[in-house]
Order: sequence, then structure tokens, then C-alpha cells
Amino acid sequence: MRRLTQPGLAAVLLLGVVAIAGTEPQIEDPFRVVEQLDGLAQKQLWPGFDPRKYPVAIYDGNRTWLFRHPQPPEQEFTRSERDTEVWFHQGRHPAMRSNSKASIGGITTGTLLLTFRPGRSAREEASILIHETFHIFQDARYPRWTANEAHRFTYPVADLANYLATILEDNALARALETEDVESTAGWAARAMELRARRRSRLAPEHREFELGLEMMEGTAFYVAHLALNESESTDRLLDILPPERFRWRPYATGGAIAALLDRLTPGWKTSVGQSADTTLEQLLRDCLEASETPPAEFSETELRGFGQRAEAAIAELVAERKARRSVFENQQVWRVIVDVAAGVDRFHLDQFDPINMRNLGQGDLLHGHRLTLTHPAGQVRMANPRFVRREFVGLNALSSVAEGHQLLAACREVVFTGFADVPQADSVDGRITVRADGLELELEPATVTRTGKTIRVTVGASTPRT
Repeated sequence: MRRLTQPGLAAVLLLGVVAIAGTEPQIEDPFRVVEQLDGLAQKQLWPGFDPRKYPVAIYDGNRTWLFRHPQPPEQEFTRSERDTEVWFHQGRHPAMRSNSKASIGGITTGTLLLTFRPGRSAREEASILIHETFHIFQDARYPRWTANEAHRFTYPVADLANYLATILEDNALARALETEDVESTAGWAARAMELRARRRSRLAPEHREFELGLEMMEGTAFYVAHLALNESESTDRLLDILPPERFRWRPYATGGAIAALLDRLTPGWKTSVGQSADTTLEQLLRDCLEASETPPAEFSETELRGFGQRAEAAIAELVAERKARRSVFENQQVWRVIVDVAAGVDRFHLDQFDPINMRNLGQGDLLHGHRLTLTHPAGQVRMANPRFVRREFVGLNALSSVAEGHQLLAACREVVFTGFADVPQADSVDGRITVRADGLELELEPATVTRTGKTIRVTVGASTPRT
């Protein structure tokens, strides 16, 4: 029986050791990372994919280094004396937002922030670059391997039955990889697919598509990066049970696990996976299992009870956390700006937001801790938290509420902003309302503004437009 690990425990222990030693985690040399990438890329990872053929940008805390770029933008980068084929930008280039891909000089480039988690080896950092450059390869070779991120915000995160089934699925996939004989591997893989079929029959079509899309997009990239490290059959990510709200990162591990199982059960699958636009990793595994006719393996009753107890505890913790976050937001005795719409007026659209630093509080409410842009025929509202801290909700925050009968991101009936460092300044001129504060810009017409205590309310469509 595997135990539920405590998220962040290893990081806490590492920081404790660092503090005792009196040293900071070391950031790797970008040149060393590229050297390691070249070594890892000598292995045949995927037909037609060679990570050495793509430009990469690496930020080391002082400079952004540009490697293998065919057209370095000379206004932004300077040629390096260390290697004339390498360029650098002093500081963090605006395109370097995360470990991802970005357009630099009009060319899609893999991006790596060595400051994201200092202390990782050059080899580990190189595998992340392999992951990100594989996404560039995917865009050209498999353009349909995508997922609509909007669907993550309506996913039934608090559904106990769905969450428990994902835990069982992940453990079945892990056991399929851990067994040494093919029959046992097929048996546990069959159990995982049976659990998945029953679970997904209860999901809405868009949520099934979201999971499958992420497995194809992120699961394959995860697999390729770990194959480069000779860790494609690792079960750590599957057995490290994620909290319910972290479900978006689950398909990395499940997609990677299915790919590793296909390596074992049907070698050569990578050639066939792209032959049809509708072919998925899941379907390839199902086809293989049907041909083998291996019966599904079984969990014991004791194991099922243990998994059920973990799932119940995790969902209860999620519900309590949502309630606590809502209470903290609503009970602050501080200045608030509320934006809503009059009856019969078009709702706001959540145009831009940071999905990583956003929490679904249930009941159609989203808590935003970083960036948010609302658009409307009457104007625009923009928030950028000046005191933003990654994955924290300090400083300027917003709570958006969906209009009844609408999708979560499509129609917003009200947004509450709070956490201002200074008093918001509101002005009204002939039905045009403006509000300015550190981190908030609002301009709407026609609208009205009212003040009650420390609350400023702006209502769209409640006045007559200027003629």
C-alpha cells in the first residue's frame, strides 16, 4: 500500500539543509545545460524529433542566453564573446515568462528559467528543454494535439467519485509499469482502462476531450523528456497523489505512463500514432489490450477502502479551503471596487487571466491573484497585482462571478476587487466612469458610480450615453 505523500515536504527538507549549510541552491551554467541536452538528444526519442534543431533561450538570473537562433534580434541581444554563435540579453527578456515556448525575433523558441527551481542538475534542466522543444515539434507535426484550457475551470474538481477513480487509475497504471511479466502488465493496464471508461462515461464531453488533449500534448512531451533521462517507466508521479485542484497536471504522468506501456506492449506505436488525427495514446493501448484478451487485475478490498478514505479526506480539505478563501476575501475591512451590469445589459467577458494563479471557489466564482482583463462593449477593466507572489493571493485580488446559465469564462455578472495599497480614485463625467488605483484601470461608458463606506460600485448600462 502506498501512502499519500505530503506536497512540498522534500522542498522543505532541502531548504532546511541549505539554511544549515549557509549556502544558496546553485543555478546551473546555461552552456552546461545545452551541452547536456546535446548528450541526451543522441538517443532516438521520437521519429523525426531532434531537440538540437530548435532555438532555446535560457535565463540564469542575470542574463537571457539565446542558443541556435537563426535570426537573433540585434536590438535586444548582444553576441557573446564566450561563443560567437550564442547571444545574450542583459536581464530577463520579456518573452521569458516560464518554462515553455515563446516567440523571439519572430521564431518559436524553447524557454527555460534556471531560477524557477535552483539546485536542479544541468541534466535535469536539459530534460525540461527537451520537453519544451518537443512542443514546438508537436505544433508542426501534430497540430491537433491540443486542449481547450477554458474547460479546466468547469471540470468537476470536487466530485468524490471522479477523484477516487483517478487515484485508482493512477495506481493501476503504476502497477502495470512496476510488474516484470507482460501478462501482469496487461492485467493492470486493463484495470486502468476499465476504471477510466466507467469514470469518463459520467464526464461531460468537453472534460473528456480536455483530459485526452492534455495526454496527447503534455503526456507525450513528459514521456520524451523522461525517456531521455532513462526514467520513462518511473511511477513516482503516478503514486504521488495530487490534490483535487491539481488535476490539470495529472495527464502529464498518465500520458507518459501509457506511452511507456505501449513501448513494452506494442513497440513501433510511435509510427502509427500520427497516421490518424483521431488516434490517441488511450485508443492504442485499448486496441493492444483487446488483442491480448487479458482479464483486468484486481485491487483488494483493504486497498479500495484505503484509497476511498484518502479521496474523502482530500475532497473535504478542498471544500474547507474554498470556504476559507472565500471568507478571507469577503470579510476584509478594506476598500473594494465592485463592477457589475444593469438588468438586460451584456455581461463582461474574461478576456485575459492567469490560469495558474487563479482558484475556482465553486458556485461559479473564480478568485484571481495576478492578472485579469474584462472586456465589454462599454469599455475595459484591467487588473495587474503589483504585489503578486506566485501561487499566493496577497495584494490586489479579484473575485469574478459567472452569470446564471452561462459558461464560467463567457459571461461575468459581477467582479469584486480588493486589497488596494491606496484609496481607489473614481471619477464620473457625463456617464463615463474611470477608476484608477495601483494595479487597477477601469473606464466604462455608459455607467454609474456609487460610494458606500469603503465600497465603490460601478454599474454598466445604468446611464445614458453622451450625444
